Amino acid sequence: MKIIFNHLEKTGGTTIHFLFTQIIKEEKYIRNMHRIVPEIDNVFNIISIRNPFNFYKSLYLYGCEGRGGLYKNIKKNYKNKMNFYNCTQAEYINFINFIYKENVVENYLFHELCGLFTRKFLYCSLLKKNLEELKNIKDYLTLKNYFLNKKTYNFIIKNETLISDIKKLILYLEKKPEGGLLKNNYKENFCKNINIKKNFTSEENKIKINNELLPSEIKNLIFEKEKLIFELFYPEILKDNY
Repeated sequence: MKIIFNHLEKTGGTTIHFLFTQIIKEEKYIRNMHRIVPEIDNVFNIISIRNPFNFYKSLYLYGCEGRGGLYKNIKKNYKNKMNFYNCTQAEYINFINFIYKENVVENYLFHELCGLFTRKFLYCSLLKKNLEELKNIKDYLTLKNYFLNKKTYNFIIKNETLISDIKKLILYLEKKPEGGLLKNNYKENFCKNINIKKNFTSEENKIKINNELLPSEIKNLIFEKEKLIFELFYPEILKDNY
């Protein structure tokens, strides 16, 4: 058996990947970065996830530093609309409006029922043939049920509980009957590197952007377009705010 980590951008995936290289045997580990799930037999699929509000904040700040695939896509195809990358709360709101209004899709699945983050998640958690079938679904409930029947992942790592989730994963892998997935010194490596954080934006920029200060219409738009993510992984946030 092999472990595939389906890395969904801006969810802590760079840190997760680094920790996996420290604890999982090299020949047993595959990093699938921002791509459709590969069709490989006898695999254990893992995917990373994040509160959509924090995803958009991180994605915006990444662009403010001139980094990321989305930034490059907008720079190439929407040159006259790049003025929102100045790291202010007002332009952060304009950025979110732009994402939904323009239906910026990069090379990902487009679906009118979903926002950018949900589309990226679907892209990294379904097989290609299922993504094609998904395009024909016209209502949310059917889309949700179809996804739950076709999803490929076996384990979820949330950005907000990254370390504790990896600890749970280690305990699970230790008990797998197949065995032989973890390095001999995985416990020592994990403890030594547990506090290392990779690929983060500057703290100064983070302070300038606050999701709590978003207008209610923007918050509701995110809740509506990323409903699948909230319902499946953050129902408490949805219940308290929407």
